[in-house]
Amino acid sequence: MRTYADKASRKKAAARKQRQAIAFKDKRKEARKQNQLQQMADESLQAKKLQALIQKTIPINDDQQLESEADKMGAKALKTGKAKSRAA
Repeated sequence: MRTYADKASRKKAAARKQRQAIAFKDKRKEARKQNQLQQMADESLQAKKLQALIQKTIPINDDQQLESEADKMGAKALKTGKAKSRAA
């Protein structure tokens, strides 16, 4: 009878050990996910800070005359590019 009790206690111990291993793996997965999310948040914050820094340091040109000139030059370049591609 003692062997049966030993078998049962060994099975219980093995099952407990397996549950603990699974719980440990789950905790590691959660920690890894949290670490990845934190890293993504940090990268996003750095990108936002960089964008704000760029906007502060680089002056933005709001001159309408320059904008219309750039639009005309762009349209001319597109027409020239299409004409060259048709000739080829």
